[in-house]
Amino acid sequence: MKSFSLPNFIISIGIFLPVVLGANLTERNSTKWNEAIKRAENLLSQLNLTEKATFVTGKLSIGVAPCIGNILPIDHADFKGICMQDGPNGIDIADLVSVFPAGLTTAASWDKGLMLERAKAIGEEFRGKGINVALGPSSGPLGRHALGGRNWEGFSVDPYLSGVAMEQTVLGIQSMGVQTCSKHFLANEQELQRTYTIVDGKRVEGISSNVGDRAIRELYAWPFYNAIKAGTTSIMCSYNRVNGTYVCENEYLLKTVL
Repeated sequence: MKSFSLPNFIISIGIFLPVVLGANLTERNSTKWNEAIKRAENLLSQLNLTEKATFVTGKLSIGVAPCIGNILPIDHADFKGICMQDGPNGIDIADLVSVFPAGLTTAASWDKGLMLERAKAIGEEFRGKGINVALGPSSGPLGRHALGGRNWEGFSVDPYLSGVAMEQTVLGIQSMGVQTCSKHFLANEQELQRTYTIVDGKRVEGISSNVGDRAIRELYAWPFYNAIKAGTTSIMCSYNRVNGTYVCENEYLLKTVL
């Protein structure tokens, strides 16, 4: 499991949750969405400013089972908290869990039924460990480079196949009562220097995936459309830059493409 920066975590939970939840309401059961929005507004009305800030910043728990990150409970509002954990292919940092086939292996079956059943089994284990949010599935990296160290977490270099697998995985995991956080949006194709580092007291910027608009829409963003179509609860922005701007700060990617 790779470490992640708090700013990215904040944006993933604090911004993408409402962005994705607000998408395509006319295509879904508006009654359920309206009820969910009403409940969310009721919760927020009970929180002070500090509690609201805590709600969207969360708390890191790297290396501590069962959660890599938490939104802490708020007792007076009867909010039980949210536990998040990796990963896209099953639970990380836990005992008595299954080792599921990798994403690449799963997609290579070309079997939507198997993709769905695998996802249900993954979701069942997350639910059994008390985890509310599975940090997956993954379609970033898509697999631009054959030696990409995390290609196995995703499904395929083919965006259509990857999208089908993303959709089935979201449907399966969420059918078990566990939220999905589909990742890493967008063009997260390299681990080395994927985000900024501090070297000798100086900031060294992370890599920039320089991608044209057509490639963004036809390749890298395509699988995320399927994830949103399936109702993924949230999208995690990636740590790298795209065309010179960090994705979590990239207005075009977040407000136009997504």
